[in-house]
Amino acid sequence: MHRFAKALMLLSIFCLSGIVLSCNTHGSNPTVAVKAVATAIRLTKPPSSYQDTLIVRGNAAVFYYPDSLQLNKYKAAIDSNAYKSIDHEFFYQLHYAHLAIKKYWPKILIAECNMYRYLKFIGAGKTYELVDLDTKGDIYGLFVFDGKKAPVQVDLTNVETQVGFYFTK
Repeated sequence: MHRFAKALMLLSIFCLSGIVLSCNTHGSNPTVAVKAVATAIRLTKPPSSYQDTLIVRGNAAVFYYPDSLQLNKYKAAIDSNAYKSIDHEFFYQLHYAHLAIKKYWPKILIAECNMYRYLKFIGAGKTYELVDLDTKGDIYGLFVFDGKKAPVQVDLTNVETQVGFYFTK
């Protein structure tokens, strides 16, 4: 399960507890509260507004972000405080990941991707791997690619270790 999904599930459980306690205290219908939380748990990343493909060759780190319409749909689907917390966490994870890659792997091209749905990693011998970002649970993320091995999605909280292992193997 992705980190975002786990955080959302925990938030939903806390919300459910608060809603149920509130419903019992004020005589409201707890069934409605349970349905609202069940909907929040099933929240998935909204689909991209774009259908374009970013072509990636050679050593690269590709950071992906939601497009503006996708982000608006995402914001509308969750509580504003939960969104602020998630956005704050991703902001610092992405910032740190950028700094780490620039510091430890300065020859790796960094690409930013928010207007593409697909990433097409083209390797040696013109082999390729296509990644559909709509299938990735997190709205923000990172893939690394060396042109020889399959691309790997990197956990933003473990950039130094995972990127280091990928490029040294």
